[in-house]
Amino acid sequence: MENPCLNFIIASILESSEFLLIDVIHEIAHGWFGNAVTNATWEEMWLSEGLATYAQRRITTEAYGEAFTCLETLVRLDALHRQLRLLGDNNPMSKLQVKFDPGVNPSTLMNLFTYEKGFCFVSYLSELCGDIRRFDCFLRDYISQFKFKSVVAQDLIDYFLDYFPHLKDAAVSQREGLEFEHWLSGCGPPPHEPDLSPGSTLIQPVQDLKLLHMLSPTLICQPSKFELGTNGRCKKSFLAIQYSIKTNFDGL
Repeated sequence: MENPCLNFIIASILESSEFLLIDVIHEIAHGWFGNAVTNATWEEMWLSEGLATYAQRRITTEAYGEAFTCLETLVRLDALHRQLRLLGDNNPMSKLQVKFDPGVNPSTLMNLFTYEKGFCFVSYLSELCGDIRRFDCFLRDYISQFKFKSVVAQDLIDYFLDYFPHLKDAAVSQREGLEFEHWLSGCGPPPHEPDLSPGSTLIQPVQDLKLLHMLSPTLICQPSKFELGTNGRCKKSFLAIQYSIKTNFDGL
């Protein structure tokens, strides 16, 4: 859990693999997005969580590679789409700007849409910029501009369009189907998702194993059918991959 200048973590995360270290990176990112610059209202929690998730994935891309980040993003976006199938495309909780009516529990706003749809919007802004390093500079300047202040979505959007005047002149905020207003107040899935093809080196083997499981479900309980050798760690890793497929990719 992040706090200004101090994060609290449990010991198991320190001893974990890279996927759990993502939690540490995410909480550190809140030092900028959420603490240095804070969303002014619960209705726009994505300004904290969506931006922190984007920053987290920029860091993991630099630290662990693009394929690793793409695989983690794919798993999370799949979870978002599965949740949306349960809630329905018109559920207001899928908005980035959720109407905070009396009686609504603020904790319900801490959902996958806040994180992943928010991330997709920030990623889309980065794509509009056309230069990811330039967008990094924009985020640093955004923090400097609004540090120790509370902001709303329009503050971020206005600053983005002023920072990139050629995008403002091109009216990118009004592109059909991708209007910024639609991103913020529209229900349903993200209007645009980032290209995850750079992660194919990790994603494709997992998808192949998922297909294998779908064709012969009994294999999920029979790892001995594969030539895994005598290395126990290898067998444990294979079983872990199988479990990941079963839990994260069912319903694709």
